[in-house]
Amino acid sequence: PLAIASLLTLSAAAQAAVPVEQRWDFNVLLDQQKIGEHSFVVRHEQDAEKGPLKTVEIDADFNVRILFINAYSYQHTNRESWQGNCLVALSSQTNDNGEDLAVQATTQDQQFVVETKRSTDTFSAGPMSFAYWNPALLTADALINAQTGELEPVQITALGNEQITVAGETLQANHYALELEEQTIELWYAADDYRWLALETPARGNRTLRYEATTLPAAGAQSEQQVTQPHMNAPSELTNAMAY
Repeated sequence: PLAIASLLTLSAAAQAAVPVEQRWDFNVLLDQQKIGEHSFVVRHEQDAEKGPLKTVEIDADFNVRILFINAYSYQHTNRESWQGNCLVALSSQTNDNGEDLAVQATTQDQQFVVETKRSTDTFSAGPMSFAYWNPALLTADALINAQTGELEPVQITALGNEQITVAGETLQANHYALELEEQTIELWYAADDYRWLALETPARGNRTLRYEATTLPAAGAQSEQQVTQPHMNAPSELTNAMAY
């Protein structure tokens, strides 16, 4: 689709403008009620031999209360290392409503090795995680789930251009659907520079989970390196676990 093809044509000037650090902070809403926060901090550096390097820190904390009772809780931390658009290592810890999960992954001998409490799996080197902050995700056909360590097939569909309100500002945005086997995640990116703006996905009980931004990177600060190659932690795992 033309909307995805346009990812390949962002100017070199955009790459030069990338700051050392980019930050996304979101309020997480369940049917318009705030249940927590999710943050993504991406730090950039340039290596003469390895090219663009990034370290990413992801933190999430959700609590759903019904009649003053804590019905569901979720805490997740994830640290990722990237070379260009290739994930080379990650370390995550998750408490999914009392279930403790951990993932450790590294690149070894041109393979991506993922260890969890249950198994060790090996994938081709250079995968992507559910890195919504990186619009190169929109060209992927499978993503590493940092919560479970699984490689999940995905299909990306462009849904068109529309206006949305982000942090009180009306912006033109490109709208996409990221389809998994049992979940569809909708994503919005700024039409001019492909900054990630918002996320929405169904939750159990015919409810809607939505990310509303409180902090975004400055306009025009997206990296060409992030969009020219073929992606927290997938909300699909979180929303599938919600049984209230």
